[in-house]
Order: sequence, then structure tokens, then C-alpha cells
Amino acid sequence: MKNLIIIPARKGSKRIKNKNLLKVSNKPLITWTIDYAKKLEKKKYEIVVSSDCNKIRKICEKKNIFFLKRPKKISGDFTSMYEVIFHTFNELKK
Repeated sequence: MKNLIIIPARKGSKRIKNKNLLKVSNKPLITWTIDYAKKLEKKKYEIVVSSDCNKIRKICEKKNIFFLKRPKKISGDFTSMYEVIFHTFNELKK
């Protein structure tokens, strides 16, 4: 198995609403993260974006990046990174 890059990108945020969709230099913030990860992909990495946001899903489709729909129960303010990683691994096993 290749190495895995998991990009957590939920739509809610305590401080900045929809921060992953906010434009920075005319690109949504999530796009900057995906583009950087794609540069690393050449070194045997697979990229997965874990999110509960359909707009982020559409960005992933355009960028040809695997999107994993994150359930509501692990999309809240108090969700740990462990829960996101555990969910991602379990879903990828299927």
C-alpha cells in the first residue's frame, strides 16, 4: 500500500464559516491544500479528502481526488483527528 495523505475539510468551523471554501488569491483554500498534496503524490502518496461538504466534493471531482463523505457524527467541533483517521481507514478497507 502507498502512503496516504488525509485532508480533513469539514464545512463547519467555529471561527470562520466555510473557511475551506474561502478564496485566497482567487482559489478556495481547500484547492491550495489539494494542489500542494498533488505535488507530493508523485512520491507514492494517495490523497483522500474527508468532508461533509458537497461543494468540497465537487472541487475534488474536478481535481480528480478521492472524496470520502464524512458522517455528521464525526463532523462536529469536538471531533478528534483520531476519529477522522479511523473512519477514513475503515472506509478504505471496504
